[in-house]
Amino acid sequence: MAGRGTAYFTKRSRERAAQFSNPFVYLREDLEQARIRFLEEPSEGFYSGVFHRPYAGGKVGDPVICIEQDDDPPQLDGMTDECKLCEARDKPSMKFFVWVYVYYLLHLHQNPALDKDPQAPKWKAVKVGKGASMTTMFKQDVNKVKILLGGSRLKDEIDNSVAAASENDATLLEADYRFIRHGVPRSTDTRYVFIAIPKSSKLKDEVTKAIDELGPIADAALEGSVAFFSGGSDVAVAEEPEEEEEEAQEETAEEEEEAEAEAEDKDFATL
Repeated sequence: MAGRGTAYFTKRSRERAAQFSNPFVYLREDLEQARIRFLEEPSEGFYSGVFHRPYAGGKVGDPVICIEQDDDPPQLDGMTDECKLCEARDKPSMKFFVWVYVYYLLHLHQNPALDKDPQAPKWKAVKVGKGASMTTMFKQDVNKVKILLGGSRLKDEIDNSVAAASENDATLLEADYRFIRHGVPRSTDTRYVFIAIPKSSKLKDEVTKAIDELGPIADAALEGSVAFFSGGSDVAVAEEPEEEEEEAQEETAEEEEEAEAEAEDKDFATL
């Protein structure tokens, strides 16, 4: 990362913005799911650190590295010795970033953008499951590279999938996965699972192309930090947060705030 200044990160950020409006993939409702392909082995392709998610203008911003609580923060233009976000009582948490290719999302409901814009994309109704458990969901095609961003619980589930693949002398890269959320919004019991899809080992051409064009996940993870520090961003002081008894409750609340803010994004329908 040495020698990569603000101009480099700004260029990469603009290139990614031209590809898609939102670089992250989220599941917002119980049983919502996505078909994904991991593009790098987690042992090699993870980036982790202690990050803030600054909240301004009704939206959650891109992750910003915490200068004070991260064990080894990178040196970026505009950084100081003190963290403005910590001073504003914004609580950071451990975050994990990994590249995935997202084929599509399956939602429980039709595109909400249609309520305001009749010309918004209408998602295709598809049957999911078998027998008595069969249900109708709505398929939102994506077919783009995204960043899977999460906290410790999501990382644990990925580790479980790595172990399961290893038992079959395989790796996480040798199959597509169903990425499923279990938990209603604001539930403290929300969990995520990854289920390998049988007979999906062959890479599609578009996924091979995506792998060839991948940049370092660390660069993508730090783009928000570069923009924050180089822009000298002002930080609004947050209200004093209430203490939570359980770490899981804190992480759930943070994930839900991120997902809800992302759901309000006008570009949600065109990921």
